[in-house]
Amino acid sequence: MLKVTTSWDDGDILDKRLSDLLEAYGIKGTFYIPGNYRKDPLLTEDILRISKINEIGGHTTTHPDLRKITQYEQEDETGENKKWLEGILNTKIKMFCYPSGFYNTSVVEAVKKAGFLGARTTNLGSITSPSNPYLIDTTMQVY
Repeated sequence: MLKVTTSWDDGDILDKRLSDLLEAYGIKGTFYIPGNYRKDPLLTEDILRISKINEIGGHTTTHPDLRKITQYEQEDETGENKKWLEGILNTKIKMFCYPSGFYNTSVVEAVKKAGFLGARTTNLGSITSPSNPYLIDTTMQVY
């Protein structure tokens, strides 16, 4: 069975329009939303609206390169983002996306500790099911 997913990172204000377009074509996506990254971030009501059709995933609070900060900061960035999104949506946030695709063993452990069930990378070219739910690769990436 072929499974197709779409994912959209960074919580851009244009995600509202993107969500409407996906819905019009019967396509669902996962929107990975950071808490404090964009100049014009999605508002609470925008996140709620997008979540009616699509999955919402964690993407840190400030979108740092998680490899370059301390373990405590990694845990804070991932855990606080998850709590913030769960507070808005009143539901568990299961998935995470590494900002800019950057991760290492310590980052993966912080994501696990925060309570995420899996995480997406930006490693390209994969068409197989992941063997590690915290290292889900991407088939294709478009900007």
